[in-house]
Amino acid sequence: MKLAMNKAVPYRGRIFNLLFIPKFLGPPYETVSTRHATAFPKREVAAISIGADRASERHATRGTSYLGYACAALALTPTVSLCSSDDSASEKSSHGKDEAAADWDQLRELKSLKDDGILDSPEYKKYRTRLLENLTAKPASNEPARPSKRKSKVSMDSDNESDGSDDLRPPPTRLSKATKAVVSSNGLWENLATAESRDDAVAFKDALEYTFKYIYGGPRSGGVYKCTSHVDCPCFVRTCGPTSGQPEWLIQVKGEHADVEIALEDRVGKHSIAKELLHEVDTLLGGGMAPKLVYNKLRLKYKKKKDKFKLIPSIQQIQNRKRKHTRERLGSIKFETPADLTEFTNAHLLPSTKSDALALDTDQLVVLPGGVFALDDGMGFVFSSISLLGNVVTAKKAWGSKIPSETDGTYKIVYNGWPCLVYGTHSVEYDTARHSIRQSFRPWTFMMAKSESTLAYATMFRSFNAAVKLLFDIDFMPANGNSDRATEIRKAYEDVYGCNWTTCWPHIARKPFVEFRSYMEDKSDDFQRLVHDYLLLLHMCRNQFLFDALAQLVVRGLEHRDEKKLAKYILKEYLSAPHNRWYYGASGIPGVEPSSQPIESYNKDTKQNKILNLRCQMDELLTKGLPELLWLDGQDHTGAIHRRVPADLMPSELLEKAACFSNADILEYPASSGVYYLNRKAKMGCAVTSERVIDYVGGLNGTAKIDKRLSTDRFCEKYLSLHKVWFDPEFELEEGEQPGLWVCDCKGFFHSVVCSHVLKVKSLTDGLRLEAATEMLPKRKRSGRHKPPTPALTLQPESPPAQKKARSARRR
Repeated sequence: MKLAMNKAVPYRGRIFNLLFIPKFLGPPYETVSTRHATAFPKREVAAISIGADRASERHATRGTSYLGYACAALALTPTVSLCSSDDSASEKSSHGKDEAAADWDQLRELKSLKDDGILDSPEYKKYRTRLLENLTAKPASNEPARPSKRKSKVSMDSDNESDGSDDLRPPPTRLSKATKAVVSSNGLWENLATAESRDDAVAFKDALEYTFKYIYGGPRSGGVYKCTSHVDCPCFVRTCGPTSGQPEWLIQVKGEHADVEIALEDRVGKHSIAKELLHEVDTLLGGGMAPKLVYNKLRLKYKKKKDKFKLIPSIQQIQNRKRKHTRERLGSIKFETPADLTEFTNAHLLPSTKSDALALDTDQLVVLPGGVFALDDGMGFVFSSISLLGNVVTAKKAWGSKIPSETDGTYKIVYNGWPCLVYGTHSVEYDTARHSIRQSFRPWTFMMAKSESTLAYATMFRSFNAAVKLLFDIDFMPANGNSDRATEIRKAYEDVYGCNWTTCWPHIARKPFVEFRSYMEDKSDDFQRLVHDYLLLLHMCRNQFLFDALAQLVVRGLEHRDEKKLAKYILKEYLSAPHNRWYYGASGIPGVEPSSQPIESYNKDTKQNKILNLRCQMDELLTKGLPELLWLDGQDHTGAIHRRVPADLMPSELLEKAACFSNADILEYPASSGVYYLNRKAKMGCAVTSERVIDYVGGLNGTAKIDKRLSTDRFCEKYLSLHKVWFDPEFELEEGEQPGLWVCDCKGFFHSVVCSHVLKVKSLTDGLRLEAATEMLPKRKRSGRHKPPTPALTLQPESPPAQKKARSARRR
């Protein structure tokens, strides 16, 4: 019986003996393909990977890859025959690559070693013992011996009395043969194996007992793993994602194993969490606690126990543990195919009849009609509840035919990266805690989509219209749509509604300090603030005519400062249609500003207080997260919607500002027309004349002839220094109120539907007593901490000179 054939193969100036695996000949096997792997330089072991194509009556035709079998050891002594005593003389062959290849060509068949019991034979055990002796033998050449630190993956322990079946474990599924079975001794990464997917690569890593160390090149690239089977081991394995030149995942190795091996039960990574605290960390993370909160809780609990306090893991370790929990939670609902999406949505569809739909629980999750799509460019479904859909009824009562709408997408809710699209309106509310007026967002519907595409937003709008028509018989049409500067949202509004669209001013206000810096020649803080002031002047324009005129002056001013690149970029991206509607009156509806702050605040509150377990699996989100969100919104974000605050709830600051206007700050022009013009805050104290009013009205009507050489300061003085107040008898109020209201063209009125200019005019026409009203209303609390009292014996500032004292006295 043929046991082995010993061949000496030169490699990098050194002689290695490759001990071939025992083989058996016999039908019905026909083909065998083999390959010699490159020898390990310092490990002093060469691996042989053998692949066989089996075709027989007992096996289906397929190709099977084996990472093989033992490899052979360095033999620095003359060639040693490892054949049986009966066949040793006949099986000896000369040294050389040609003879080795010829011997391999003669092996026509391959059969499993375990089937013939060869691993249990005494010859094989004798071979293992002799192989260990060769590994520890001194070199015959003059080259000094170097100790081997890296151990073979195949167990070579002579004390191990196992049958050796573990030495031939097949690789993970779809794992290919190693392109280079080498271990790097020069600090460079060498290829160890390839895999078809990330899961196969990680499974191969787990079989090698390596623990995670860090991520490199992004979460989709792979990770570096440190050996846990040896003490202070410098050996690493990493997984590399596919590239244009390498379509498969690579498993690479670097370094050599240390000498001392760690017992199996004690193998914990250097960066792993201590076993004493591991269960507690898992419990806290499983309860939905954030990694930083877990860290602080452990420090607070063990601050008096020094032995436990030293074992507290870092925030990064806890975050890695949470990622592992997320990966291990294999959700039953993955939405990988359209069939998965249809299976879930069919069970939650809104009934097709009004009576059946209204009979559902008001806070139950329902998928809206026509709200499911699964195409090549994405998947998604639209959902809501009966109580949230009822917000459109209260919005119609408050806003009449001019209902505003807002939409945006938020992330970090689900693990697969799908955004949650939100669609709704807002209500003007009085905040009793801050004694101020704010805009509160009221959601209508949501959508989980694979991406923020025009198709996704258009599907959400259409399915919402269909649900509102079914439940409340309302043909919904918003008067204004507001969002950030997303082209997909703008196109969806144009395709479905064709209504006015405005973009968010607070998003644009931050651009000079972030986005515009790359286009600036002068990157100083002063110039950034100057650009911000230019944008603020544009935002304060009353209409599109003034906005376009001031935009030309701003661009010319930037070009005179040698900022042509910045001027060209701003003109193209922010001062030209359709992204130039971000001045405060762009909506044309008092109470509606071009701002996404209400919906942004709502999204922040959702992720902080409603969906506690962020980046969860899809099944957890659908069975727990979204139903809880709909229930909480049904309690907090439903009810009456208001267009303006009641008259008995008025911030005291507005009354105080109205009381500060003098008779010179207001002018009725023409006389007895009921139209009043008041100074803006920066111009208070300057007389309002008919000449100023004529210039201002020309800018409002779009008839003014604006000089292109006009400076921005002069432009503001002529066209932005006044505010117009008049009574609009057709102004729509909430249901049950008579139409008609005093309106103003200032920014405060577009935010709150009330302002100090209107209160001043009402004090002249309706007899409103501002002084008495100021005393009755509460004061708004100062923001921030209160200033502590000045302690005694504190050095006071020096007294001002006599000239400054006299000047301040004259001002009084």
